[in-house]
Amino acid sequence: MNKLIAIPVLLFVAFIVLCLRPVPPATEANAITIQGVVDQIYEVGTRDIAFQLKDNDGTFYINRGYEKIASVDYLLGKNVTIKYPEYWTLLDPKNNKRHLSYLEYDGEIVYSEIKK
Repeated sequence: MNKLIAIPVLLFVAFIVLCLRPVPPATEANAITIQGVVDQIYEVGTRDIAFQLKDNDGTFYINRGYEKIASVDYLLGKNVTIKYPEYWTLLDPKNNKRHLSYLEYDGEIVYSEIKK
């Protein structure tokens, strides 16, 4: 009888761990770099800033971005460089929502949380 309870409990714990994995801190070693033109900027969640690039299916977001950056509207239609950590979670299996760790425009760092 204990095995009948233990197996579902272990599967449930594994499911929770895969779903609630925190985003790893970005470093130069695990960061993926892309460039693109900002197509949309909008607020999601709790003051998070979301970016969508032209010809890119993913959404890039900065947690509580509106508390960290005064304005990003000037980036609309501009070519930017974005870096984000490589990670996977069961809640987003296609990896369409990516935690933005670095944002650069025209040689100026707009936002960075990359650990050296």
